[in-house]
Amino acid sequence: MIKPVRSIAAVSAVLATFLIAFSCELPTLYEVWGDFKSGELDITPSFVTLEESKTITLTVSGGRTPYSYLDITGDGILTPLNGHVIYTAPNLGADDDRWIQVTDSKGNQVEARILVTTAPVPLLQISPTTISVMVSTFVDFDVPGGSGIAPYEFAIVSGAGSIVSATGMYSSAVPTTAVVRVTDASGQAADATVYVSAGPPPLVIDPPTLQIETGDTATLTPSGGTAPYTYSMISGAGAVAPLSGPNTIYTPAGVTVAEIRVTDFIGQVATSTVTVTLPAAGLAIVPRALTIGKFKSFQFEATGGSGPYTFHFVSGNGSITLGGLYTASNKLGIEKVKVKDQNGVEDTATITVKAK
Repeated sequence: MIKPVRSIAAVSAVLATFLIAFSCELPTLYEVWGDFKSGELDITPSFVTLEESKTITLTVSGGRTPYSYLDITGDGILTPLNGHVIYTAPNLGADDDRWIQVTDSKGNQVEARILVTTAPVPLLQISPTTISVMVSTFVDFDVPGGSGIAPYEFAIVSGAGSIVSATGMYSSAVPTTAVVRVTDASGQAADATVYVSAGPPPLVIDPPTLQIETGDTATLTPSGGTAPYTYSMISGAGAVAPLSGPNTIYTPAGVTVAEIRVTDFIGQVATSTVTVTLPAAGLAIVPRALTIGKFKSFQFEATGGSGPYTFHFVSGNGSITLGGLYTASNKLGIEKVKVKDQNGVEDTATITVKAK
């Protein structure tokens, strides 16, 4: 009876005897085992925003070591490490893409795109963030000035209706609750919710939540319900004016969390929560946007503001530690994380999770 072979050494001996007998060359065992172990060559992140003269660490995995690195445009600085490469962005004087190419010892290649910007990337916003309308009403979604990096593209994430991708004009001929998303050239995304009703639409207020600094004001705009609208302070320090009309302006009094209520003609109510913080002093999460593969990790950082910082998950399926180490799950899509400083000031980053 033939006994089963139970060890790698025994397997190697059998293969060697067979191949020598037939004048074949036996590859070294570490090469065979290395091919078995290695996955597809990958670089993380595969896209990232980066300000001029700043650095980013890219992580390489899979393929066959050793890796070689190439700055395709040749004007940045690459510092290879063990399984990592640190890229320092050049001073370009204008926003532009740069590409880093990684080649493994078998000739497999993968690239990362880096959007080098002349200044920190502004947070992308969408307006309105919440609106309530009747069926077949046109809603013009827009990007406030100084928000994100053009060009912008609008799309419906969920719900019914149609939208013009270049302009953000939305409408629906049927009742629905739709989520509209705008994306920009930096890889950021911002979402809005539109409630479409066949009968009288429900009362909502835009924005339902907002963060401002002391010295700033917030304009709050209701929609739906039955006009006229009246406004009142529920909690927090400050005042709203006017007390009735199509919208109101909230003026804070110091650091506070204020709740402002709108009431329509038939008694429906909606509430906006405004968090007022000390001036942010340039708090920024770094990077503002990136693309990453499933199960991959990335270390976020923060600048400005008043440390220490803590990082928090906003939406999606991944996770982030208080220290900023983000890990993607197996779910694809758009995710958000934020950094918060000791004064409660926050800044948000967009993560796009792709298959690879």
